[in-house]
Amino acid sequence: MYVLPFSSQENEVRYSGSTDFGVLLSEYLAGALQENGIAAVAVPPGAAVPSHARAIVRGTLTTLDPGSWNLRFWVGFNAGRALIAARVELQQPPGTEVFAQSYTARSQTLQFSESILRRVASKLARSAAKDIGLYLQARRAG
Repeated sequence: MYVLPFSSQENEVRYSGSTDFGVLLSEYLAGALQENGIAAVAVPPGAAVPSHARAIVRGTLTTLDPGSWNLRFWVGFNAGRALIAARVELQQPPGTEVFAQSYTARSQTLQFSESILRRVASKLARSAAKDIGLYLQARRAG
């Protein structure tokens, strides 16, 4: 299984740092799939997917918001929380979608934007990997 870098909807991305969270999310997702016993490789940006690929995971980052550290610290109660939302699709060549789901992950920890977004991206990737694993398991069984 090959995991492509996630594309992003620029109007909902409120992060201005140097990390490409589309690439990072694909790497996290490939790692989480491997942890679930599924052979997966993150495809580097600009690289072609091998012609022998039996399954491709692609996604779109729909929201990337680091929230507000000040609100998390001073107000609390879910104020200022970081948020990542993405749509994840599993496709089998030649581009047939067999699984698609939207995910949202949040965090309220007292970390700054880069660290908290990495934490939230990891959380989202683990959720998506679990669901993809369950889908593949059910497909093999039925």
